[in-house]
Amino acid sequence: MTQTLTQAVETVQARFDWSQVPVQETARKTELWVEGAGAHRRYPLLGDRYILGRSRTKADIIIDSEIVSGCHAELRRLTPTGVFEIRDLDSTNGLYRGRQKMAVDVLHDGDVLTLGPPELQNGVTLRFVNPPPRWVKGVCYSLYGLLGVSLLAGGSSLPKQRRFLCIPSQPLSKAPLFSSIAKGSR
Repeated sequence: MTQTLTQAVETVQARFDWSQVPVQETARKTELWVEGAGAHRRYPLLGDRYILGRSRTKADIIIDSEIVSGCHAELRRLTPTGVFEIRDLDSTNGLYRGRQKMAVDVLHDGDVLTLGPPELQNGVTLRFVNPPPRWVKGVCYSLYGLLGVSLLAGGSSLPKQRRFLCIPSQPLSKAPLFSSIAKGSR
């Protein structure tokens, strides 16, 4: 019974065009941007599993390119917060991060992958977008702002040993970068 229900849900997901789902513009959304084969599309990743490929019957995200296999890769949600894993499904041309071929990898915000070797002109590029929650951005900007203001306001009056957030293993005047600066300022 569970197996039949799972197959029915996967069949419906395969036939549904996820790129047409209306999502609030202000909502934090995990997306997969597909660029290449004459198209630039954004797919909101609302489900837990997607098949990327050329097959119109088996793929959830259909990529119409001769480089892409029928079922090229699988995208699977690992956590509810939007952590995804991508896995090559023994495709002919493979899955690449830069120039390195890969079989499986966890995706992070801003990751860029290619379906097929990146040297090919008609390659397909995937960009994974998973922005952090707004409160994380707010905390980061606040910390950067406070750190910058504190360094600008009081950094120059601090003793030399206290100006840096780490404790150096040797005096800074003997470190290669700082010794050249110190020699030039004397």
